[in-house]
Amino acid sequence: QYGLSGVYLATDSPTMAAALRQADPTIDWLYLEQFDRQQLNQGWTQMLITRMGLLDRRVVAESSFIDLLLLAQTEALVGQFSSAFFRTSFALAVAEKGHVIPYVGLDGAPTW
Repeated sequence: QYGLSGVYLATDSPTMAAALRQADPTIDWLYLEQFDRQQLNQGWTQMLITRMGLLDRRVVAESSFIDLLLLAQTEALVGQFSSAFFRTSFALAVAEKGHVIPYVGLDGAPTW
């Protein structure tokens, strides 16, 4: 409907991009490949893993900030409004564009 040719994924699932590429190879699926997101899927919360020193806090912070900046440049967003990260990226995108961009809230409309 919106004619999107590329999609940026801000996900902690390392297999998500591969699955999406296989599902629709006509779309350019982009995500931060430099950061090993597999380490975020250990069955522990990211905060606990970071506090235990198992994650490099600087790398986590920088990759999160880069995700937010890239999401703010998007033409449309899909995510969960229950996530503070998604709400922040949505607010940044609206501020960047000066209008509400097309969005899909997987858990409903924003309730802020």
